[in-house]
Amino acid sequence: MIASPFVRTLRVCVPLAVAGLLALAGTSYGAANPPCDPDHGACAFSFGDTYAIDSSFEIVGCWAQLGDTATIVGTGEIRGGGTFSNDPTNSFFHYRYALTEAARITFADGTYAVDDFTTHFTYNSGQHPRVLTRTEPLQERATIYSADGRPTGQVVMVHAVQHFTWIDVVDADGNTNGEPDDGDQFLASVDQFRITCR
Repeated sequence: MIASPFVRTLRVCVPLAVAGLLALAGTSYGAANPPCDPDHGACAFSFGDTYAIDSSFEIVGCWAQLGDTATIVGTGEIRGGGTFSNDPTNSFFHYRYALTEAARITFADGTYAVDDFTTHFTYNSGQHPRVLTRTEPLQERATIYSADGRPTGQVVMVHAVQHFTWIDVVDADGNTNGEPDDGDQFLASVDQFRITCR
């Protein structure tokens, strides 16, 4: 996969970090005066950030022909938000973000790729809190150049989509974790990943 380690980590950690975002979202509640109270109504939050990308990672997939590892330098941006309520008569949680990255991936021989990465993520739970949906389409395109800057004609493309609708089954401790796991009851499950080099 071409995506930077930051993005891979972010996609795994975002659902787990939602509680932390909500704790920090006090200044961005979409409420009038007095402050929003999720126990008695709906609250809205938003967030956004830009970040630098500067790391190395292991190459996988068909373009490993260019080397085993590479460095990646670039910038990324994440924007998102959601609404939620803890009201027992109408509890729900809706969360979304869009993430884009533009980076240069450089291999040991000087060959490099100009890479564009985009993903969108949505997570919803509704009136029945144990029934959840999670959707994430992902698209990435990297154009390969020789060390002297000439296009090689090679393009690496990644297309992926994950979608789950599931009942978050209570474990032996009486808990649910909000993640699709073995043992949960899946009502819909799509998990596709394709990388092509041409």
